[in-house]
Amino acid sequence: MRYSSPQSIVPPDAAAKEAPTILLLDDEVRIVETLRLILRPHYRVLAATDGDAALDLLRKHPVQVIISDQRMPRMTGVEFLRQARTLSPASVRILLTGFSDLQAIIDSVNEGEVFRFLNKPWGNAELLAVVRDAVEVSRQLDTRPALDALAKLARQEAGSPFIKTPVSSSSSSSSSPRPSASCTQGTVLIKTSNHGLFDQIRRTQPESINLLYASSLDEALTCLSRQRATVFGTHFESVESAYEEALALKILKRDMPTLLTIALVHNADANEVISLINQGRVFRLVTLPCKATIVGFYIQSALRQSQALAAMPQFLGTQRAAALGETEESRSAGLFSRIGSICKRWLGG
Repeated sequence: MRYSSPQSIVPPDAAAKEAPTILLLDDEVRIVETLRLILRPHYRVLAATDGDAALDLLRKHPVQVIISDQRMPRMTGVEFLRQARTLSPASVRILLTGFSDLQAIIDSVNEGEVFRFLNKPWGNAELLAVVRDAVEVSRQLDTRPALDALAKLARQEAGSPFIKTPVSSSSSSSSSPRPSASCTQGTVLIKTSNHGLFDQIRRTQPESINLLYASSLDEALTCLSRQRATVFGTHFESVESAYEEALALKILKRDMPTLLTIALVHNADANEVISLINQGRVFRLVTLPCKATIVGFYIQSALRQSQALAAMPQFLGTQRAAALGETEESRSAGLFSRIGSICKRWLGG
C-alpha cells in the first residue's frame, strides 16, 4: 500500500471528524501506518508517502500539524516544509528524522521554521506530547489577523538569499555602504570576540537598528541587564564555552520568549543543534564562514517576527520551548540566577 495521491487519505474515525487534522509524510508505509495508529484515536489523520501528494493534500484540507520525514526520494523533508510553510503558514511543522544530517537540520529551521524535531525511534508519550503542544499553538494562530500576518512573513522570507555552501567571510565587501533605514527597528545584540565579523554584520543593517556589541557571554548578559534587546545573535566560538552559551540561550528563551536568537556556529554537533532548536527555540542558525549578508537578512527576519509577536500575543505560542532536562536544571545555578534577575528587571517581576 502507498499513500501517493490525494485520493489515498487515511479515513478518519467518525468521532474524530471535528478533531484537529495531522498530515503525515514519510516514504516508508510502515512508519506512516505506525504514526497513524498512534495519532488516529485523538486526531483526524491525513497521510502521504510522496512530497507532491502531501502538498496536494495541504492545498485541499485545513491542516493544524505537519509531521514530515527528512530523507525521502524526489523531495526531502526540508524542501517539503519550505513549500508547506508558504501554502499553509499556520500549520505547525515537526521534522522526523533518524539521521544526524547537520545541514538538513539547519535548513529545516531557516527555511521551514520547524517547531520541534523528533528522532527515530521516537517514544509514543513524547510524540503525543509534542503533537499536543503543536495543536495548541495552531489553535492560537487560527484567527484572520494572525493568518494574514503569517502569510506576510512567509512571503517576505521567500526572497531569502540562502547559500547552501559556506562562503568565506572575506567575500563580503567591507566597503559596501550600510542599507538605508527600513521599517524594521529594534535593538540587536551581537556576541562575538571577532571584531571583523561584527563590523561586517553592522554594515548589513540600516541606521535605524540599534546594534550592540559584546565580546563574551558575561559582557552580553551585563548588556542585557542594562538594555532590553529584540534580537540576540551569539557566536559559538569554542567547544569549551559551547555548553554554557547554549544553556544561556535556553534559559533566556524560557524566561523571555519574545527575545529572538540567532546562533552562529562553526562545527556543531547535530544533537546539540537539535537541543538548541527544541529547548532554545533558536530562530535561525548560521554556519560560519558565510557572507555577512546572510546574517543581516536573518536579523531583519527576526525583527519582523518580533514586530508580529508584539502586535499579536497569540504568536507567543510559536516560541514555546521544550522543557530543560534535569541535568541542565541542576547545573550552572549561577547562570539561572543571573538570567532570572535580568528577566525580572524587564518583565517587572
